[in-house]
Amino acid sequence: MSAFDKIIGYDMVKGELRQLADCLKNTEKYREMGVSIPQGLLLEGEPGVGKTLMTMCLVEESGRKAFICRKNQSDGDFVDQLRATFEQAVQSAPSIIVLDDMDKFADTDGRNRNAEEFVTVQSCIDEIKGKDVFVIATANDPRVVPSSMLRHGRFDVKLRINSPDMADTEQIIRHYLSTKPQVDADARIITEILSGRTSATLETVINEAGILACYEGSATITTDHIIKSALKTVFGVSIPSDMSMLKKIDLSRYHYDAQVIYHEAGHAAMCEILAPGMAALAATNGDNKCGGFLKQIARDKHRGLEQLETQIMISLAGKAAVDLRYGTPGIGGESDFDFAQQIIRDLMTDEAIFGFDLLDGRYSTSDRYDDTLQQIITHRLAEYYHRAKRLLAEHRDLLDGIAEALAKKRCLISDDFKRIKAECAA
Repeated sequence: MSAFDKIIGYDMVKGELRQLADCLKNTEKYREMGVSIPQGLLLEGEPGVGKTLMTMCLVEESGRKAFICRKNQSDGDFVDQLRATFEQAVQSAPSIIVLDDMDKFADTDGRNRNAEEFVTVQSCIDEIKGKDVFVIATANDPRVVPSSMLRHGRFDVKLRINSPDMADTEQIIRHYLSTKPQVDADARIITEILSGRTSATLETVINEAGILACYEGSATITTDHIIKSALKTVFGVSIPSDMSMLKKIDLSRYHYDAQVIYHEAGHAAMCEILAPGMAALAATNGDNKCGGFLKQIARDKHRGLEQLETQIMISLAGKAAVDLRYGTPGIGGESDFDFAQQIIRDLMTDEAIFGFDLLDGRYSTSDRYDDTLQQIITHRLAEYYHRAKRLLAEHRDLLDGIAEALAKKRCLISDDFKRIKAECAA
């Protein structure tokens, strides 16, 4: 069994790590080819994506002794620890030095890149060249680290570790489910709800689901347990086990709770209209300003104009739904407008979608330009808003069906949206 089998998914990353491990285990083979072994590896990515696990798998697979350095001392003592660690690694060569969370070595806001800790690491790396010591560093935010330290010759290999994609997310979820003795859960639904989340979050949600199942006296961890765990752990929503504890919401008149229901129903309905199957979860009573949210399946970051306009429409559909149902857009939802405006602004100033007059406006310092830009953004925003409202009116049965179901259950998943949509079409 390879040490890299502990890493679920991330096949491309594992391929890079396997190549490095072979270099570190069979250095003579590469030297006979006349090539130099890489000096170091930087693994960067947000907390919880598995950088430390990948590091330790590489260490294990290499067969080398590792010296791990994390900042757990005051500045002066830590600098001494750094120097001592590099000296020990040289004495034990071939070896590996692990600089865990290197971006936290110095107390800096990103402007002080000449901090003593960074200067020390850089000089130590230069001193061990040719001494068969490989350096692995992990960092959440490498931007605070001096670029000179990250150049080739110091860190020859740089790997960006992102949150798992959909395929990897499902693999990771199935792995964690397999570690529990009694599970009756739909990995597809869980994957949709937790898409875009880190491996650490996936593990936590499934473990919390097991705790909930035990507390309720259930012998099996079900999909429902995992959904409730995700709602509480990730989204800040608590749904009681006894649904009779939920107060009945009257949707026939305008009030805060009814507004929240229709707001989220509007988001979900527009998602089903323009991007069928992308609505993973809608819930109310969250600990955010509007009291609810819509979770869409995580998309590829590279999106075209159609996808971006769809996101604008989905964002504005919350207000539009309340307006359509009660004759007022209600209060709240400021973040929806902010999100939609930012997309429109980027399309205008970066992509020239609406003409070249405002291209590269992000570099302008003219008040007149800013006023003109904002006027056009506001005009476009109103156009999208009225378009969203018309679409919801054309699919009023879908909007009302989602709202009624949400008022009753407080939480809907993708299968619920498909069912409601099918009932409307029947």
